[in-house]
Amino acid sequence: RLMSRIIAGVIACCFAIAIIIPIMTLPFPIVIENGIHYYRSGDAYEIDVCNSSKKDIEIKDSVRGLPVTSIGYDAFRDCSSLTSITIPNSVTSIGEGAFRYCSGLTSITIPNSVTNIGRDAFNGCSSLTSITIPNSVTSIGYGAFFGCSELETINFEGTKAEWYAAIKYYWGNCTIVCTDGTIRK
Repeated sequence: RLMSRIIAGVIACCFAIAIIIPIMTLPFPIVIENGIHYYRSGDAYEIDVCNSSKKDIEIKDSVRGLPVTSIGYDAFRDCSSLTSITIPNSVTSIGEGAFRYCSGLTSITIPNSVTNIGRDAFNGCSSLTSITIPNSVTSIGYGAFFGCSELETINFEGTKAEWYAAIKYYWGNCTIVCTDGTIRK
């Protein structure tokens, strides 16, 4: 009897270890660094939320060996203390409302890797005075710059035809400077 209890105990322990160890080695879907929540999605990370009060933020190009490829829906929404942000070359998409109501944002660097700027991405960034958009961007969502009351210039590193092909809707009185001329709205 004692021997069967010992054997049953050893089997139960082995079974528990066989279940617990694989669970413990699973990658966590969220990594939080410097107030930025990086959410794992397949073989890449997306910025999900920012709870940082920093003025200047430089987004990491990778987390745990995987690239950071997108800035998600409303990721930096209402980060009013944010004044500048640097996006790494790993990012290909700036999501819907990603920087919505970042009223202190004055400077942003968008790398050549970005192909999509989502709807309302910079809506309400009332301190943004100029922005440079690389010609890699082929889609700019509706109202991407709505509420950017101080925006005077958009420097687009492509042609006017490429700008018109990329933009879904544009409002405002700012100047769009393209490689082949200027568009005044």
